[in-house]
Parts: sequence; structure tokens; C-alpha cells
Amino acid sequence: MTDVAQQDVVALLLEQHNQIKTLFNQVSTARGTQKRELFEDLVRLLAVHESAEEEVVHPAARRSINGGDQVVESRLHEEDEAKHALAELYDLGVDHPEFDAKLATLAQAGRRAQGRGGHRPDPPAPRCR
Repeated sequence: MTDVAQQDVVALLLEQHNQIKTLFNQVSTARGTQKRELFEDLVRLLAVHESAEEEVVHPAARRSINGGDQVVESRLHEEDEAKHALAELYDLGVDHPEFDAKLATLAQAGRRAQGRGGHRPDPPAPRCR
């Protein structure tokens, strides 16, 4: 992958972070049909986002970051936990009394991962080869 293409992927992933954050906020305040539709949008965006990371970022990180295998394995574990939490939310449904609290927990876990560099290109994004 060229440097320009890699920068485009990183820019896309960073923009998706903003969209995901916005959708979490919108889902948490919406009600009824709108809440269900926004949650479905969130589920789809998270699936696309994680696929892009798994296909592009993780292989590059394994090659380019000191201890990259360990970093990626840690991220994969966090992502697996998030997928299970998301599936639980989906099964509960947006009208379930525990939905909002569980959604807030998932959003908070995502923010913690991002704060640790789980999704940020700091240090500089690894070069894809």
C-alpha cells in the first residue's frame, strides 16, 4: 500500500472514530424507532471499522511496531470483548431497561481503548508493505 493510500485509510479510521462517538451519543438520547435505527447504524459502522483495522492496521502494526504482535493481540482481545457486548445489546433490544447502562459501559470501554492508543496512530501509523 502506498503512503498516500495508508494516510487515506488512517484518515478514514479517524473520521469513523468521530462518527462512532457521535452515534453512541445519539443512541443514548434517542427513543423508540429512532433509537433502534441509530443503534443499527452504530452496529454496521463498528463492523466496517473493525474489519478495516483487522485488514490494514493490525498487519502493519505487527510488522512495524516494537512488540507489535503483543499490541495487536491485546487489541484483538478488547475487540472480541466489545463484539460480545455489542451482541448482548443487540439481543436485549433498545427498549430493554438495561440497554442504556450497558451501552454506556461499552462506549466508556471504547474511549479507554482509544485513550491508550487502541485506535490512534500514535506513534506514527505503521507503514503497510
